[in-house]
Amino acid sequence: QKELILKELKDYSPKTEFGYSDFEGKNCLLEIALFDIHLGKVANKGEAEGNYDLKIAEKRFKTAVQELLKRVNLDLVSRILFPVGQDLLHYDNIKATTFNETQMETDTRFHKLIKTAKKILIETIDELSLIAPVDVVVVVGNHDTTSTFMLGEILEAWYHNNKNVTVNNSPKLRKYYKFGKNGFQFSHGDLEKHMDLGMIFATEEPKIWASTEYRQCQLGHLHKQKKTNYVSVDSHQGFKVQILPSLSSQDRW
Repeated sequence: QKELILKELKDYSPKTEFGYSDFEGKNCLLEIALFDIHLGKVANKGEAEGNYDLKIAEKRFKTAVQELLKRVNLDLVSRILFPVGQDLLHYDNIKATTFNETQMETDTRFHKLIKTAKKILIETIDELSLIAPVDVVVVVGNHDTTSTFMLGEILEAWYHNNKNVTVNNSPKLRKYYKFGKNGFQFSHGDLEKHMDLGMIFATEEPKIWASTEYRQCQLGHLHKQKKTNYVSVDSHQGFKVQILPSLSSQDRW
């Protein structure tokens, strides 16, 4: 089963596109970053730009993962970074409110929402772990602050004896990750000024900041794609703030 899945994925994997032919061996990090899915959000065409519900959200998430894998030369991947959370859920509790108690319109009950999110994450991590070891970084959002931490605990318990999967579910607001000369900072992006993220990075994780040349601060929240480069010193690389787009549709709200 494992060999069949890998063969199918690699058949779609480009061997020379994007300059991959310049590399030798497994020495690349693959990041699968899908932010602001908002499982449980409901939208109806006519009131909003299109239809959206739990089934549509699940299908979009799984399709996006498959499409990203098809664009990558999997033979070069030595490790996979999989940040999860970032408003994965549209609401935070049985009352269907966000963490800050804003009432949300939803298409499903909380218990089904948690079970569906758990299933999606485990199925995705299991599939990715067939390719390379997976590092899961859990990042809470402003809609699902408590429930995302709970999902992170579920993942940590599920994979605690799996040597191919690590889960970082630290209660810290911002998470950090290093791969070679690359440093990553993850935050939802609703509580900080973007231009301050570099100083926050250097203060909270000075060893990662000092030992890397390329630093990315990856955010969600704004549901759009944007990149901003900040150069700390004219002759040195500073950091890049990257806002990742949302796969969810706009709702009536």
